[in-house]
Amino acid sequence: MWLMGGLGSVSGVLILLFVKEPVQLAQRQESFPVQWSNLMALRGNKTLLWLIPSVALSTSLVLVSFLVTYLVDVRGLTNSEGTWALAATAVGFVFSSLAGGWLGDRFERTWPQRGRVWLMQLFLLAYAVTSSLALQIAWPELWMTYVAFGVLGLVSAIGYSGCVLPMIAKVSPPEVRTSVFGFLLSFVQGGATAGLSLLVGYWSASAGLPTVMFWVGTFPYLVNSLLWFVFWKAYPRDSSSMRA
Repeated sequence: MWLMGGLGSVSGVLILLFVKEPVQLAQRQESFPVQWSNLMALRGNKTLLWLIPSVALSTSLVLVSFLVTYLVDVRGLTNSEGTWALAATAVGFVFSSLAGGWLGDRFERTWPQRGRVWLMQLFLLAYAVTSSLALQIAWPELWMTYVAFGVLGLVSAIGYSGCVLPMIAKVSPPEVRTSVFGFLLSFVQGGATAGLSLLVGYWSASAGLPTVMFWVGTFPYLVNSLLWFVFWKAYPRDSSSMRA
């Protein structure tokens, strides 16, 4: 907790010293008070509407909540070993965030209209595969378990840093962009995560954690990869409209 708080304080000081708010954007944001009606006016934006079920199907936060419990109760690891597996996932997540930004830029540069959409679909399929390998296989050696969850971490953030976040920014009006981020990532995804976390607790008592983690932690990503076909038309149209 001390380390997390210290890193947060350092990052806040660095942002205060080195990140400058663009003056024109700040003035524009202040001139448009954010109201619920402003967000409702965006209901014609198909990209944002379809992102609502998409972020609800992004269930990786549920997996993180139950990961150590799963490894201890199902795979027979100690609490310490399960925590190290979670740490391997977290380290992989850091590099995944950087890789996602790098890949997203290059996919968009190569395919300006749909590059990020295609990258997102590849990410969703890759996450479904890696989560299944990490959760559904009882690896014979402990180091194999660490590698499996490290690889899962390396995949985990690509979709958000490389696709979802820049796409939201590109199709949202600047004056309500922060509210759109808050609605999708905190209200929608946060609510879905809370509901699914309760469901996992009750459902696993009857069906078992391995089965539940497949249907909650892996299967939604397969469904999401199919859902993202709607963005092939919606995203180019909405991003071009916002740019105009």
